[in-house]
Amino acid sequence: MAEKVTVFTDGASRHNPGPAAVGVVIQDERGQTVARISRCIGRATNNQAEYQAIIAALEKAIRLGARQV
Repeated sequence: MAEKVTVFTDGASRHNPGPAAVGVVIQDERGQTVARISRCIGRATNNQAEYQAIIAALEKAIRLGARQV
């Protein structure tokens, strides 16, 4: 795994609060996708969903061995 990765995140809720989900794409230094996350997180505000997406991305980056995001 690359030491440096780029993460793209999004989180959203239907209504505010309401049913919410997060999405994450992690790419290596060459721009190749190395991981994806897509999951429902239950009832949350839009801000909470965005925050949970970032947390999920950082946790996955750590598990992949990344040292820089």
